[in-house]
Amino acid sequence: MAEQGGGSLIAFASIRALVVEPGQGAYAATKAGTLQLVRALAAELGPGACAPTRWRPE
Repeated sequence: MAEQGGGSLIAFASIRALVVEPGQGAYAATKAGTLQLVRALAAELGPGACAPTRWRPE
């Protein structure tokens, strides 16, 4: 994307990234990881290279 002048990355998460119920630990961990991955990409790639976006229902 950087070579092409930019782009977008969209990652879908879930409210389970923030709220965990019994029996949902593995699912919640993967969704929390998705949120952190997008944050890390935004910080590492910086402005202009890529626009990572996360979406999760509130």
